[in-house]
Amino acid sequence: MKTGIRAIHIAAILFSIFGLAVIVESRKLTYWSEYGPGPGFFPFGLGILILIFSLFILIEEVRKKDKVEEAAPFYSGWNRDRKPLLAIAAYAFLMITVDIAGFYVSGSLFIVFLIKVVERKPWWIVLLVTAAAMLFFYLVFAFFLGVQLPKGFFAR
Repeated sequence: MKTGIRAIHIAAILFSIFGLAVIVESRKLTYWSEYGPGPGFFPFGLGILILIFSLFILIEEVRKKDKVEEAAPFYSGWNRDRKPLLAIAAYAFLMITVDIAGFYVSGSLFIVFLIKVVERKPWWIVLLVTAAAMLFFYLVFAFFLGVQLPKGFFAR
């Protein structure tokens, strides 16, 4: 039984369009400079990845001809939808606070919230993953690329 267009198809198409838009816009920036990657380097690569993965999802979902349509409603209650709703709220918090508190503080709180509250992992995992992620961001951006992430109130 063929089910027609589903939400996953629309999402994959929208992400494909978004990936193309990121690629097109990133081409307006310098891709490479004499010092290494320019401001268009990462957006271009991310746009390519978004496009590739969304096309993989679209192709895989189109190939599933006999899949039964999901009967679950869009919102089926807090217990089932807890994780994605909390993750969206945490991401919104990160976007609001990154300029105020800086990337490292906001990013650390974001990761702690996701791992401890959303995934309910023990504190040793929370602290280990948070420290490793912040060290990774520091090494990649501040140390290797020389890119300054938002410092928030620490810049004053």
